[in-house]
Amino acid sequence: MIIRVGRSRAVLLPPAVLFIIHLFPVTQAGQCVFRQTCINTGIDSPCIPSLTDSTVFENGTFANSSFPMDEAHGFLMPHSDVWNGYMTDATGDCVEGIPDPTTGRCLTPSLDLVPIVCPAYTNDSCCTWEQNYILYKNLHTLVKTFGGPQGCTACAVNLVDMWCALICSPEQSSFARPHNPPSAIRRDDLTSTDEEEVLAPVLQIDVWMMPDYVCALYDSCKSVNAVAQSIPPSLPPSHPPSLPLP
Repeated sequence: MIIRVGRSRAVLLPPAVLFIIHLFPVTQAGQCVFRQTCINTGIDSPCIPSLTDSTVFENGTFANSSFPMDEAHGFLMPHSDVWNGYMTDATGDCVEGIPDPTTGRCLTPSLDLVPIVCPAYTNDSCCTWEQNYILYKNLHTLVKTFGGPQGCTACAVNLVDMWCALICSPEQSSFARPHNPPSAIRRDDLTSTDEEEVLAPVLQIDVWMMPDYVCALYDSCKSVNAVAQSIPPSLPPSHPPSLPLP
C-alpha cells in the first residue's frame, strides 16, 4: 500500500532536528518554518537548520517564502567552499574543513552534483539545495533499510514521501511550529554510550499529523524487521507503537 502524502501531512527525523509529534491538525497560511544553509559532515557536525524570519526581506522575497528548485537557488549545479557548520578556533584552525579567514567559517572544498530528490516540490519548495544534498545522502540508507530484500517497497516510498513533505513542502507552517524553546542541547543516542554521554545541538519543531495517516504509515511498514522488532511485547502486532511526545 502506497500512501499519497498531502502537502501538509508529514513528519520525519532528519539529523539535527527534533520533531515532537502531536496527533491533531493546525491550520495557517503556508510558509517556510525552517531552512538549512550548511552541510552536515557527520553525526557530530554542529551544522543544524535555523528558523526562518518573516520580517527579513532579501532578493525580492521574504526569508520564509517558498521558492523553486532551480540554479538560481543552488540546485542542479556543482558547489565548492561550502560551510560545514564549524567555525575556526582561537588559532584560526578548523576541526574539519578549510578555514575562511574572512568569515571564520570552516569550508568543505567541493561536493558531488546531486539530482533533485523531491521532484513533487520542484516548482515551489521550502528546502534549500543544502537540505536537498543531505536528503540525497541520507535517503539511500533509509531505502536500503526499509525497502531492501527484507523490507517493503511501499514502506520505503511512504517514508521518502514523508521526508520530502516535511522538509520541502511550501506549506510547512500549516503543520509545523517552532518548539518552546526552539533550540536545545540533547543526548545523541547514536554516539552516546553507557560510559560516555554525547550531547549535540538540535532545532526543535512541533509537528501535527492526522491520526489516520500515522496509522496507515505504520501499517505499510509493520512487516519490516526493523519496525516489528521495536513493538513492545505487551502490544498486539497490529497495534502501532506509541509516539514520543514532549
